[in-house]
Amino acid sequence: MENERSGKELERSAAVYKNASTSIVTRGSNDIKFLIEHTPAEFFIKKGNMFYDSENYHQAIIYFTQAIILDKNNFEVYGLRGDSYYHLDLLDLAQKDF
Repeated sequence: MENERSGKELERSAAVYKNASTSIVTRGSNDIKFLIEHTPAEFFIKKGNMFYDSENYHQAIIYFTQAIILDKNNFEVYGLRGDSYYHLDLLDLAQKDF
């Protein structure tokens, strides 16, 4: 059951990555280079940071969550998502990530 869930999460992440990467490719060669040189999880972290920096915390949480699904051992991204929850006054969720 756990493997089945993980498989579905990875499929969903791959679909989000494909859609996001398709839209970002049209924006310039720097984005294409980033996609080639980094993992999908790093891509989601970069996008999450962009939304975080523009104070769009809901979107940041979506991207940080996708990064966590792809790389559960990247503890830095838990902190980034926790900060986003904190800014939305979702303290219970923030505490779980810290």
